[in-house]
Amino acid sequence: MTEVNAISNVNLAESAPADRVRPTLAGDSDGPTPPFPIRLEGKVEHGFARGSKELGCPTANLPGSLTSQEGLERNGIYFGWACLEPRPGETSLVKEMVMSVGYNPMYGNKFRTIEVHVIHDYGRDFYDENLKIIILGFIRPEYNYSSKEDLIKDIEIDKAVSLKSLERPPYKSFSKDEFLSSFQING
Repeated sequence: MTEVNAISNVNLAESAPADRVRPTLAGDSDGPTPPFPIRLEGKVEHGFARGSKELGCPTANLPGSLTSQEGLERNGIYFGWACLEPRPGETSLVKEMVMSVGYNPMYGNKFRTIEVHVIHDYGRDFYDENLKIIILGFIRPEYNYSSKEDLIKDIEIDKAVSLKSLERPPYKSFSKDEFLSSFQING
């Protein structure tokens, strides 16, 4: 995993409010507003292996150097579309995604990470494979959770918000963005 942007105090995130009402949609109804859309690509790196094992939400970690991308200054949860570079004989699949950018304060990470959860079961790991994403909006800030159960509950809500937000035509149209499917296929 790439180590970037070290800080001495990783508990900058506020505690997750217990009584907050979560919106069911994110983003403007007319479509993404600046700084979105943001297009990123990178090779999937090994992370902390918490997503699958502890949280039931496998993530693809992108290089830490991408955390300095303009438009990703806020730590929190984003949504958009993702496409894993197809292997020879495969077709590319553009799928919904939800993404965490930040320090994951519940775990005390010392480095800022980008962890993408593609809302699709590929049935395999894809370390060292290329992943392209289009980030279309911000869902919520990063919180410091008092329990793993509270974090898992919010992750499930984040996925539902992403799916519902991406159903809207101005957001759905980005699933056909040429950027997502323009891989240089080797082999």
